Amino acid sequence: MSQIYSSFVDLVGGDTKDDPVKNYKHLENDKSNKFTKFPSFLQIAFKGRALDRWAVISKTQMKNTKKLFHRGQQKTDAKDMKEAEDAERREKNLEDAKKIVIENNPSLPDPQTAKIYQLEDLRGKRVKVFGWVHRLRRQGKNLLFIVLRDGTGFLQCLFTDNPCQCYNGLVLSTESAVALYGTIRPAYLTQSSQLDLETCIPAHGLCSFSFEDLVCAVVDRVLKSPITPLLYDLNPNFKPLTRPFKRMNYTEAIDWLKGHDIREDDGTHYEFGEDIPEASERLMMDTINETILLCRFPAEISPTPYY
Repeated sequence: MSQIYSSFVDLVGGDTKDDPVKNYKHLENDKSNKFTKFPSFLQIAFKGRALDRWAVISKTQMKNTKKLFHRGQQKTDAKDMKEAEDAERREKNLEDAKKIVIENNPSLPDPQTAKIYQLEDLRGKRVKVFGWVHRLRRQGKNLLFIVLRDGTGFLQCLFTDNPCQCYNGLVLSTESAVALYGTIRPAYLTQSSQLDLETCIPAHGLCSFSFEDLVCAVVDRVLKSPITPLLYDLNPNFKPLTRPFKRMNYTEAIDWLKGHDIREDDGTHYEFGEDIPEASERLMMDTINETILLCRFPAEISPTPYY
């Protein structure tokens, strides 16, 4: 295919003068694999709303379009390769997981079967609870958080090591019916603070609200509470945060990621206007070794007005 006819005004179309494709700039997103190599483009030149004549696009437009076209192909190839590798790795993990057998520990006391609403009086005792997985979150290979419901209430559960790595643990999903064994403890699970903080902000007022004061106050309260040993069980290397937190503008963060050759999943560098995922943020903080508050995000990718 040597030529493609493209219209800036048509919403749909083909590749002839009578039936032109949509804006040629969108061809890098072509999903039909119609264009196996970069073609030469013609566009419609027009005056006002009346089409006038066909004209070859400029060298600058051709250069930019080629760049977008090839970048789109690279992203598609990288995505397909990653999906294939992930699928192969997932199948291997499932086969390995079938070798892990979970058995009842005879040295532990027999569990007491109970409903969730009855568990408050059974703290410190081993129980057996039936229910459905309402929500679950995996953190690495050795941590699994589950919210269980049974019609009488909700129960937060924490699993470590083999239960997370066995076959049933890997294929577990929401709404699965399960029977859980464990000891009831007065503990608190971590979660994203964004929703809670967004709720609190109007009560404090934006001008007087200090994010780092709030976070450090929570950490101080936890360290003075009875659950401090549990905190160090989960994270033996935990260190209290120090103030002031480092502020970094969004543009500075993009430049830092480029300067340290930290790339997106498809192998390309982060560009202005793209979101910075949590994994890259964590890597940046671990490298700089400071708590960082990213701010001044572009309005189009900032879901909240206080960034």
